[in-house]
Amino acid sequence: MMKNAEKESAVRLGLGAKVLVVLTLVIVSTALLSGWVYNRLVTRYTIDTQIAEADHLTRAACLAAAGPLAQQDAPALKSLADKLMGHPRLLYISIVDAQQNELAFTSRISAGRCVGQLHRNNSPELYATQAVGDCILVTRPVVDDQADSKAIVGAVRLAMDMHEAIARLHQANLTMLLLGCGFVLLAVPISDFLLGRLLIRPARSLLRATQRLAQGDLSARAPDGRTDELGLVARGFNEMAARLEAQHQELHQANERLEIEVARRTAELHLANQRLRLQVEDNEEFVRAVSHDLNAPLRNIAGLTSMLILKWSAELPDVVLARLERIRANAQSETELISELLELSRIRSCPQRRVPVDMGKLIEQIRASLEYDLKANSITLEVAEGLPTLRVERTRIRQVFMNLIDNAVKYMPAERADGKISISYELAGGEHIFRIADNGPGIDPEDQRKIFTVFRRAGNHADVPGKGVGLTTVRTIVQSHDGRVWVHSELGQGANFFVALPVASTHVTGEILAQSEENAAVAEAAVVSGS
Repeated sequence: MMKNAEKESAVRLGLGAKVLVVLTLVIVSTALLSGWVYNRLVTRYTIDTQIAEADHLTRAACLAAAGPLAQQDAPALKSLADKLMGHPRLLYISIVDAQQNELAFTSRISAGRCVGQLHRNNSPELYATQAVGDCILVTRPVVDDQADSKAIVGAVRLAMDMHEAIARLHQANLTMLLLGCGFVLLAVPISDFLLGRLLIRPARSLLRATQRLAQGDLSARAPDGRTDELGLVARGFNEMAARLEAQHQELHQANERLEIEVARRTAELHLANQRLRLQVEDNEEFVRAVSHDLNAPLRNIAGLTSMLILKWSAELPDVVLARLERIRANAQSETELISELLELSRIRSCPQRRVPVDMGKLIEQIRASLEYDLKANSITLEVAEGLPTLRVERTRIRQVFMNLIDNAVKYMPAERADGKISISYELAGGEHIFRIADNGPGIDPEDQRKIFTVFRRAGNHADVPGKGVGLTTVRTIVQSHDGRVWVHSELGQGANFFVALPVASTHVTGEILAQSEENAAVAEAAVVSGS
């Protein structure tokens, strides 16, 4: 909460500072621009006014000096100049004839700064009006209106002082500057107060409501009495908060209903699991009981039959001996079937310990076990290089490949001299995939769907010995390793059995492999010491 308060304070200060800076920049910029425009306009107006006055005075002097200049009356011109100097702001006046001869001249002491500039205008025909420093310099020709030729008889030059007008202008600018500063000093806090009241406070209220909502307080609402954009935002926020609160309540109620349903379903599932476990235990007990009850009489039958054959073979007819042999063979076959069914039940209920198994070495052991059958049937077994080491149940994975290779040997036609079984491997899609292929007679598509079911065999090979349990055992073992098994085959094109084991559940880490090697070394040492 303290961190959130610090963040909120930082946001408030930041927003207020930004508004104040922007507002001050706008007000100061406006005041400066207004002052600059005012100064330019007033300065221009003052100078224009002074120039107009000086020009008006020069015209009056030209009219008064036209007659005396035509008569070259220097005393009259001097008297005129002295009278004109009575103007309080006139600094300098000079009256010259057409040949630039100065006939009258009068000046104040301060006019010396303008004299040089006036004397540059040495043509009586030149009309010039200009501002130099704080003086206005005017040169205007004098025309004799009485003569027919309207000839220029001379010129009047004068300088008028603008010092006082410029001083008043500076005073007005200073006053305007002070007023502008006072306006800025008043406008900034007043505007900040108004903007804070109209904009910042509502924004902060909306921010606080948003933070409360983010912290899980679904009852948070923002003031929405305004009619501007902030009011629209606040009303939109309140509507959103109301919908979230309603949805939260609905979700809470749905969660309560879901928890009740989950509890009910969990209880049902627990009860079903108990029933299933009891059923599995009953089935296992039934299988064990049946196996025991059937195995004992079958062993007795096989034993008695063997004893009769050994003891009375010389005295019994051949027909009786043949039937006794059949009885013994059938008893042994049924005993083996019961053992296989019992083992199939154990695969599902009694998993073995998983250890690292080198699949290449395992298949070489199977080759050695089946070496006689392979040679007797002229079958070549090819095994790919680089088979992986997997973490599996060694005995049962051996049984998988043993059954598949043995099936390929049994179903290989006896008359075929080029029988071939190949085992290949690839790692694809997160699975270790083994392929056991043969060039035997193949499997009918109708039979491919049922050969992995117990007691189901291919219909066109009834003469091949078997009980229909081997491929079911293969499927059960592979499924117990979270894998899958399938077959692709065409009649006359051989069969391809595929065993896929997931990498995730069969991967051998370095730690597991090291532990396995250590256990193997300990076992070997125990054997050596025992011998």
